[in-house]
Parts: sequence; C-alpha cells; structure tokens
Amino acid sequence: MCRRQTFAALADGTSYTVSASAQDSAGNSATASRSVAVDLTAPVISINTVSTDDRLNAAEQQQPLTLNGSTSAEVGQTVTVTFGGKTYTATVAANGTWALNVPAADLAALGQGGADHYRQRERSRG
Repeated sequence: MCRRQTFAALADGTSYTVSASAQDSAGNSATASRSVAVDLTAPVISINTVSTDDRLNAAEQQQPLTLNGSTSAEVGQTVTVTFGGKTYTATVAANGTWALNVPAADLAALGQGGADHYRQRERSRG
C-alpha cells in the first residue's frame, strides 16, 4: 500500500534522512535510507574579461573567442551563455571554472557596435 505524504517546508542548509520500507505477505521486510541535503542558495557566477579589454577589434572578430569564468555551482553543472543573440553552453570543471568557444563566423556576424552577453547556471534536480 502506498501513502502520499505531505511535508512541512524543508529548511535550507539542512540534511534529512529519507527512509522507505516494504513488507510482503509472508512477513519479509526490507528498508532503505538515503540522506538528502536542501540547498536553496543560488550559485555565484562571473565572466572574465572578454578579449583583453572587453572589446573585439576587426582582427579578433575573425578568429574564435574563448569566453570563460568561474562559479560556485556544482561540478558538472551546465553554464548557459547568450552572446550576440546565440546561446552556448559549458560545463563547470572541478576547480569551479567554465569555458566555451564562440566560432569566428558568429563573431563576424555581430558587425560593429555593442553586444550583450548573459549567463546563467542550470541547477540539477534531485
């Protein structure tokens, strides 16, 4: 028999133990437990200087550009960067950094003027 259980609000930064047990008609039983931590804090993320001066000159627009930065997100999480209207992804490395390459063709398509860039971290569920 399954029962639906409603929980009170779980506190951020707290670990809880979840246990499940089952018993068959012969009276045999089994139990399993797992510790679950609640983390509601958004990670911090940064983008390092683009090029050496946050500007791309005509020569730099003809070659691939590496965008990189750091984050407090968990290792293996996805960082999504939108640059010049296109979206690129990177994975958080063991040292908390991320990096991705923007192809030269995408840079050439920017033309002259400013380009906005945004970043976000995708949080794992579970």
